[in-house]
Amino acid sequence: MPQMDFVSPVKTITKSLVYNQKDLYKFLMKWFAERHYAIVELDYTEKDLGEGKKLYGFNWANEKKIEEFTKLIIEVGFEAKAINTMVETENGQRKAQKGEVKVDFKGFVLKDVEDDYTLSKEAPQRRLFKEIYAKFIGNKRMNRFEAQLGKDINAIITDLKTYLKAHRYD
Repeated sequence: MPQMDFVSPVKTITKSLVYNQKDLYKFLMKWFAERHYAIVELDYTEKDLGEGKKLYGFNWANEKKIEEFTKLIIEVGFEAKAINTMVETENGQRKAQKGEVKVDFKGFVLKDVEDDYTLSKEAPQRRLFKEIYAKFIGNKRMNRFEAQLGKDINAIITDLKTYLKAHRYD
């Protein structure tokens, strides 16, 4: 089974604003695609809550393969409870959503992705060699990978906050 090293606790952004759901979704997809993350959408929800209110939600597990046996993972949990509204823009009226947006980010490094180094009866020495390598040689590389993942999480949080400030309609 692959080994997970969590880099940081869950970081959450919560904002109440008037925004465009489609544009926000596209922004997040573009951000991860530009940084070579494979976007794995685990689920997507659009539910009518009554009285004109809607629940928008999705969960992603964005993967970036660093080397043969290592991946960086950023999990994104998005939830918004909003009502549809019309806003005035330079080009006329546009449909938007008014409500609260909550986005959670969690990052971890996934090691031994292919599960080649589990302890087995056929080749127990594989596990031993992997542990020796990790202890004496691979530690610096893993620290670099963890630092990169931490930078990516901080960058998406900063960019998302900037996006929400710049693309709000209220």
